[in-house]
Amino acid sequence: MRIEEREPAVVRGRGAMATETVEVVPGRFFWQCIRGSLPPDTADCHYFSTDDALVYDPYYSDFGPLNVAQICRYCRILNQKMADAANQHKKIFHCCRPQNDTRANSVLLCGAWSLLYNKCDPDQAARPPPIGRASCRERGEASVGAVA
Repeated sequence: MRIEEREPAVVRGRGAMATETVEVVPGRFFWQCIRGSLPPDTADCHYFSTDDALVYDPYYSDFGPLNVAQICRYCRILNQKMADAANQHKKIFHCCRPQNDTRANSVLLCGAWSLLYNKCDPDQAARPPPIGRASCRERGEASVGAVA
């Protein structure tokens, strides 16, 4: 996995702006944080988001992680997109909003998929995307009151 260093670029479409892009599978699958709405597909790229489909139900002020069932669902979704004939020659972008919860959960999903299906070892899957570079808030304690 490799992090592409570049200035934020406006993605064609409805005013979405990519703030970060991480290459998960070289030339094929990317994680992308965007401001604005999801860009429309192009001849070369397919964009999708799970921000509103795979949602953590918080106990208190925590925001995850997502549960195993949601990770399995994500893996099925991504594997179907990768196998779809319509996406065969397209780059696939998992896009998320920049809020801490959607960002951290999308990183978890990409890391889990990489570990389970992309033959990454645990150390590789735990680093990017984009852990180690992007600001992901630590997961909060699910109890009431201050955490020691």
